[in-house]
Amino acid sequence: QNPTEPDARIRYYRESGVPVAAINGLVPSGTYGGGNWAGYDGGPYGFNQAVIDFEADKTTPIKMDLSHELSEALDSVFINLTIENVTTDDFTLGDGRLHVVIYEEEIIFSTSPGSNGERDFYDVMRKMLPNVNGFDLPTIKAGETFELNYAAPLPTYFYNYGEAGILSLVQDE
Repeated sequence: QNPTEPDARIRYYRESGVPVAAINGLVPSGTYGGGNWAGYDGGPYGFNQAVIDFEADKTTPIKMDLSHELSEALDSVFINLTIENVTTDDFTLGDGRLHVVIYEEEIIFSTSPGSNGERDFYDVMRKMLPNVNGFDLPTIKAGETFELNYAAPLPTYFYNYGEAGILSLVQDE
């Protein structure tokens, strides 16, 4: 229903393989953090509880608070995001981007819509805001915040608007 945006992100990450999973900005390889990436770097199969625990012990310089509300007519979403620099140093990235994604949490078909038999789909990306390139993320001074209040039209191809979700991530391109 929206192949252009997912295809653009797949091309961006295709260095390792698809699907690929990064954690804290790193595409893991080998036995990083207790995982096992014998097939290809960042393969989701390499993640296990040891990797999650290893990364959970690390801190991040920013805190993100994200909320959203759908319009009564289900034609728009209103997004409120605050990124707080929780350190005593300025938070700056070489090419900092903020990606905000509208997704559908769960889509369950009674019969497979394709030829591989899959019927259950989770966290389906529906729209990237404002586009696949995201928003410019400026330097956030120590102890200060960056706020994004954004209204966007909801895609018309949702199966269930009750499953609408928003996620955000900060990336150094």
